Amino acid sequence: MEPKENQLPSSDPEFGQLSSMLRSRAFALDISQKLEAAYNQNLTDTQPAILPEQVIPEMVAQVGQEEKIAVNLAGFYALECGVDYLATLKRKRPSEILQSIVDESLLLLDRDLLCRFANATWKAGQPFRDLNRITRDAFVPYSLLPELEKKKDWVQIKTAAALVLANLKITDLNQRQ
Repeated sequence: MEPKENQLPSSDPEFGQLSSMLRSRAFALDISQKLEAAYNQNLTDTQPAILPEQVIPEMVAQVGQEEKIAVNLAGFYALECGVDYLATLKRKRPSEILQSIVDESLLLLDRDLLCRFANATWKAGQPFRDLNRITRDAFVPYSLLPELEKKKDWVQIKTAAALVLANLKITDLNQRQ
C-alpha cells in the first residue's frame, strides 16, 4: 500500500517499528545470532556461534561476546539504512522494500546499493577489532570485490530483511485516516 500523495513516508508507523527494533537489545541479540547462522550456513565460515546461554565468567569474555554481536549487526544496520532510503525515494512502505528483498524482486541497482551499505558497515567495524584488518584482500572498493565476497553481503541483507519483515506489524495506511 503506497502512502497517500501528501503523506511523507516517514510518517508511516513501520518507520517507528524499525526505530524500536534498532534500539532493542533483545532484537539485536536475536538478529545477530540469526545473521551469523545464515552467514555460516551459506558460506561455511568456521567462526563459533554466539551462545546467549553460555556463562561468561570474565569481563574479557563479555567484551568479546558483545564485539561478536556488534560485528554481526552490520548487515541489519545496512538494511535499515537502505530500506529507509529506498522507501523514502520510491515513496513505498518499508515492508514493500523488505518483501522485494526477500522474494528477490528488488531491482539489481537497488540490491547493489544495499550490498554496498553492508560492505561499508562491515568495513567501518574492522579497525575497532584490529587496525591490521584493513590490510586484508577484502578491504577494497565494493566494485573490486570477488563475487563470493559480494554474496556474503547479499546473504546478510536478505537474512536481515526476512527477520525484520517477520517482526514488523504491517498496518493498512488507509485505515489510519
